[in-house]
Amino acid sequence: MYGLSNQPHIPVPEPSAWDCPTPPQHHGPPPPDSENYDAFLIGWIASGIFTVLATALSLILVWRHLCYYNQPIYQKHIIRILFMVPVYSTCSFVGYAFRGVAVYADVLRDCYEALVIHEFFQLLLAYIGEDISAQAEAFAQKPRMQFLFPLNFISYQPSRPHFVHWCKIGTLQYVILRPLTTVLAVITQLTGKFCEDSMSPRFAHVWIVGINSISVTIAMYTLVQIYTTVKDQLKGKHLVLKFVSIKFVIFFSFWQTVTFSILANTNVIRSTLHWSQLELANSINAFILTFEMAIAAALHVVAFSYRETLVPDIGPTMMWPAFRHVMNPWDILLDVTVAQRFVTHRMRGETYTPADALEEAEQQGLLETVEDFVEDVAEEINNGELDEAEITIRKRQGDQTETVQGKVETSPDGDSVRSVVERNVSENGSARKQNVTVTDR
Repeated sequence: MYGLSNQPHIPVPEPSAWDCPTPPQHHGPPPPDSENYDAFLIGWIASGIFTVLATALSLILVWRHLCYYNQPIYQKHIIRILFMVPVYSTCSFVGYAFRGVAVYADVLRDCYEALVIHEFFQLLLAYIGEDISAQAEAFAQKPRMQFLFPLNFISYQPSRPHFVHWCKIGTLQYVILRPLTTVLAVITQLTGKFCEDSMSPRFAHVWIVGINSISVTIAMYTLVQIYTTVKDQLKGKHLVLKFVSIKFVIFFSFWQTVTFSILANTNVIRSTLHWSQLELANSINAFILTFEMAIAAALHVVAFSYRETLVPDIGPTMMWPAFRHVMNPWDILLDVTVAQRFVTHRMRGETYTPADALEEAEQQGLLETVEDFVEDVAEEINNGELDEAEITIRKRQGDQTETVQGKVETSPDGDSVRSVVERNVSENGSARKQNVTVTDR
């Protein structure tokens, strides 16, 4: 017989204070023979219906905007905002059942959430004026105003040259911080230091939630502040409905997620045989989000109707060049760069107005837009889909006006495609610079 005394003793290491006390167990759907499976299946089917409905409404609206892409200065931002609903609803639908991959799907959702805030801010500026000079003229007419609660004891002057820049920084900081904290959450999740089930300061979860809460509050406060400053000038733009639809999705969905997390950590929501408290809370939150996205999609159909951007006597446009223009992130990178330079110079005590750099970059952007248009049309003419096409983009900056024209047609001999790109820059009505490029393809 073997005595137990001869068995070697292997000590079990005690858990460290830095180990997550309740590491998350990422379960998938409950087994079909479990008592919770019917409730789960009904919820999943319902969330799938909400997701399909929301995504279909949004993509149809995006398609209509691309078909009538007559006012790119507005529609570029509008289409980027509209993609919010498909991103949110799809990520929530996946997260409802598969909590193991939800944290990675949330990376896309959280990053896009930050982008939407900035895009709505840019849309407001576009409504105010098509360029920096027009925007400055609009703000110059504003009297001194009070900040919103809780800073309503402080007044500000919208006509000051750097008011818009500080507001832009208020939204851009969330565009930068939100993706960074989301990536940090994924890294700490993989290393076991995130601990979503715990609100202890020893783990990353509580710090990331705190940073995101402060950052999104600043971004939304800035958005509300700029909205209240200009709302009287922008009547007829469905601005209230646009603002409500954005705030409904972003602000309430963020705090709704935080609320469900608190309910799970305070045992208001209890675990089941197959899901932990936090997983159940996140799944309930994901289900509600899919329903809310269907409501948001319906709001967007009215708030961001393509009809308000229609231009008389101009018909449908080509979708592919319009889509490429929307997806080009150059303007976002430019905003971040200009804001960074502005803050850096202000910290040094230097005066910095980024109008010159912005003007140069945007002028280059006009030329690139026309050249992209020419390339796409030339290919369609070669394929026999079109005979000719042309585009004209004009931009005013103070006393200077830039006009870029592009025309593509079959050459007189019919053997090639000829494109002409002409760029004119005039100042006070007098021509200052002219460039013409003729290419046979």
